[in-house]
Amino acid sequence: MEAAIFDLDGVIANVNERIEKALNELGKKKLNELSRGEKKKFWEIFLNPELLELDKPNMDIIDYIKKLKDRGLKIIIVTGRTQKQ
Repeated sequence: MEAAIFDLDGVIANVNERIEKALNELGKKKLNELSRGEKKKFWEIFLNPELLELDKPNMDIIDYIKKLKDRGLKIIIVTGRTQKQ
């Protein structure tokens, strides 16, 4: 059986707005500007379930996944999110 694996965040879902929101809350413009402590806070903000509404589907990838599924491939989606998210 053939399979294709896709990451949810950043591949299937565009998370740029959520990244920008978390960076703005920390007063930063880029991820590489974050200190170790700020990185921890960044992830707390970024993974906040209330911000998930900022994510936008990447329709090109979704269409591609549908084509692969129609060809009989098993589709596996992975994420770093918790089950609650």
